[in-house]
Amino acid sequence: MILDTNFLIDIDANRPEAIEKAREIEEQGLPRRVPHVVVFELWTAVGKGSETEPNRRTFERVLDGLPRAETTDAIVKQAGEIEGRVQAADPNDSGVGAADAVIAATAVHVGEPVVTDDGDFRRRIKEQAGVDGLKIEEYA
Repeated sequence: MILDTNFLIDIDANRPEAIEKAREIEEQGLPRRVPHVVVFELWTAVGKGSETEPNRRTFERVLDGLPRAETTDAIVKQAGEIEGRVQAADPNDSGVGAADAVIAATAVHVGEPVVTDDGDFRRRIKEQAGVDGLKIEEYA
């Protein structure tokens, strides 16, 4: 399971749907992986927020023990193609952003679903841009 930023934040916030999905993943013994770009997104909140040290401690705790998903040239190239396809499919030429494209490409590359509540993965990446092989586990 490729864990999206929203999912990790929602677990920390004790959002019931996220907690239930986390328990389900754990009970089934499914692998959990965090792409490095998710760590980047979390630390963007550390730098941007007004409570830097508490946020840093929170995210360190949330990430503790979760393995990272390797980011390879193949994943980054696929992410670029995904972002390009999403932009091309959008009449405003807007994409989903590099982070979501890397998360989606990571999921496709390792053959595991993205755990998220972000509808852009299904609506814009999978359906609108037609990215084959992207599996999504929505928890809300």
